[in-house]
Amino acid sequence: MRGLLLAIGLSLFSTCLFAQKKIEFDDLSLLRRELDSIDYAQDSTSIATLSLRIEEQVRSITPSKFNDCIQIIANTTNESSTPERHYRFLATALASFHEGNLGRRNFDQIYQAIQRIAPPASTLCNAIIDLWQCQSFERAKDFPNAIKFAKSSLRGHIAINAHGDACNGFTLVGILYTKAKLWKESVIWHKKGLDYALKHQIPIWISLTSGNLGNALLQVKDTIQALKYLTIDLETGTKLKAYSSIANTWTLLARIAKKRGQYSKWKSGLDSASYYAQLAFPDGGNHERTWYEIYFEWSDWHRYIGNYQEAMKYQSLFYESKHRHDSLEEKRFSTELFNLLEKKYRDKEMSLLQSDLEQKASLNKLYGVLLFVMVVFLGTLSYFIYNLRKKTKLEQESNARLESLNQLKDRMFSVISHDLRSPLASLSGLIELFNQDDLSEQEKSYFLEEVKTQLGATMTLLDNLLQWSMLQFKGESLPKPVNLPIAEEVKQILTLLQGQAKRKHIQLTSTIPMELSATFDSNHFQLILRNLISNAIKFSHPNSMVQISAKKKDSIVEIEVRDTGVGIPEEAMHSLFKRNSYHSTFGTSGEKGAGLGLSLCYDYAVLNAGKLEASSQEGKGSTFCLSLPAS
Repeated sequence: MRGLLLAIGLSLFSTCLFAQKKIEFDDLSLLRRELDSIDYAQDSTSIATLSLRIEEQVRSITPSKFNDCIQIIANTTNESSTPERHYRFLATALASFHEGNLGRRNFDQIYQAIQRIAPPASTLCNAIIDLWQCQSFERAKDFPNAIKFAKSSLRGHIAINAHGDACNGFTLVGILYTKAKLWKESVIWHKKGLDYALKHQIPIWISLTSGNLGNALLQVKDTIQALKYLTIDLETGTKLKAYSSIANTWTLLARIAKKRGQYSKWKSGLDSASYYAQLAFPDGGNHERTWYEIYFEWSDWHRYIGNYQEAMKYQSLFYESKHRHDSLEEKRFSTELFNLLEKKYRDKEMSLLQSDLEQKASLNKLYGVLLFVMVVFLGTLSYFIYNLRKKTKLEQESNARLESLNQLKDRMFSVISHDLRSPLASLSGLIELFNQDDLSEQEKSYFLEEVKTQLGATMTLLDNLLQWSMLQFKGESLPKPVNLPIAEEVKQILTLLQGQAKRKHIQLTSTIPMELSATFDSNHFQLILRNLISNAIKFSHPNSMVQISAKKKDSIVEIEVRDTGVGIPEEAMHSLFKRNSYHSTFGTSGEKGAGLGLSLCYDYAVLNAGKLEASSQEGKGSTFCLSLPAS
């Protein structure tokens, strides 16, 4: 083994010394590296910076490398633990190619690239293309076709579990129906969007879709339902601190109040809308749609109260804000500045990569030597570990055997103490009665015979227990089943327990047919029935009856021990036969037990290919049924 490890080490050493690996860095390899890096970025700043760099790289990919670029992004999307980060890079690549081809509607090359991509990336690409088609038809005012492609795009986003994009898709379909003046359909699709957002628990979309639904319901003049959903929007938006959304909702609520003639609520709604708009846009932002909607409503309010100067002021602000909103190009970064920073970054990145390559080449020899030393060290270490583990395994096996014997010893003593307790107690009681001075000779003779009978039965029990213990220590725990008459076996057990029953004036009755027999281990059977009958006596009231019966059912003999005693609580039934959960309970006359009889009975029933079941009703008694194979 050590010779083989030495050969492997020499081989690796020679490979590291003489192999020359040519590494090329180009746009695609840099893109692959950064796509891998984004999955390990932890803070939001790093993710945002990497995302911007990747999107700019994707935009700069030449048409000749388009297919390779799409394939690289698709592979990382399918392999990533956070594929949603990669989705927009696919969208950027497709959009870049689409725009580079001057907006032509011919997507042949895009479709060819998509055909080689595995889902879910290919599903996403098709969803993006369907969205472009939708937008094209929307600009052309062809709303039926726009709705058709919007629904197709929505199905794609649902298929890849892009829940946020799917919520946006439901909203788009609802808005398209609104533009087509199909108000009822608009309400239906906004409701679907809200149900989807609620199902996937996306709070921001719960707020947005409930607001859209409230607005759509206003169009069909269902003000009551509109108020319901606008309230949901308000509550969710407040929790999220989505101040812009809250401001829009208050504006809609103000309009509802205006239509209802609730002028104080109209005014308070506009006050709330203005307050949250200031929180949403603390640096101004009066070009935002939120503000110019508020300006319009304030103008209407001041016109209503007759303050025409303020009404003109807000009307002027409305037109100015709307004009700025329609004309301003919304971009967070200047393209020229971003390109300049990107170029500096890429130059620095290429320089660092080249430096890394030179360092790797100079360290190859050192790596080879270290690898060789490591292989020799690991080989020697493995040899010593192997010997140590072998020795430890032998010690563990020896300890396990000792532990098993110790547990067997404890279990044996528990069984002996449990099963001998009742007959010895019975004998003690008989001897006390025998020693009373006022007994007649006839009574003394009767008690003497009873003592002999009980003593003989106890000796038989002790002999059985000792034989069972010897078998356990010899490892012969498997039963030795034979065909035995059940009535005869039960008779012996009743004789043994008769004294215990008489002390409580309990009648033991057996209705087992003499011809009925079963296949079982005699010692195991007696242990089970002794425990079941003894327990029945223990938990029966004085002057009651314990019944033992048996019947044959197909190939099974069922033996029942029934009493009318205190019964078993429902919560105790679940752990009645569980091993290692012994619970000792005092009987109706204060009898004490070891608390492990039923678990032993269950174990021996299973060992004899049978089963033990119990049914009980607290306060009315219990029935235990032992099932064994018939002869």
